[in-house]
Amino acid sequence: MVFEIIIKDDAELELMEAIDYYNAINENLSKEFVKLFFDSLTSISQNPFLYQKVYKNIRQCVMLKFPYILYYTVNGQTEEVAIYAVYHTSRNPKIWKKRL
Repeated sequence: MVFEIIIKDDAELELMEAIDYYNAINENLSKEFVKLFFDSLTSISQNPFLYQKVYKNIRQCVMLKFPYILYYTVNGQTEEVAIYAVYHTSRNPKIWKKRL
């Protein structure tokens, strides 16, 4: 079973900001970030319950090589995963919690 991924607007904005940031440093770095982001999405869609719950029903997937965490919820009935944040680890985690 593969779950459908839905990326919320705030998470999409954070993703685009991260891509722009890494692209300004080095285009290859940006490409690597995007690849690892989609690798993380694939892993989540195939095994959404694998990752740790960190707040109520919110789970987190830590991206490899980059200081970002994907925060998401799983709806087992509809087989959907909603990504709420693509969050840099240096930011205050209380900010993404307000989105709920």
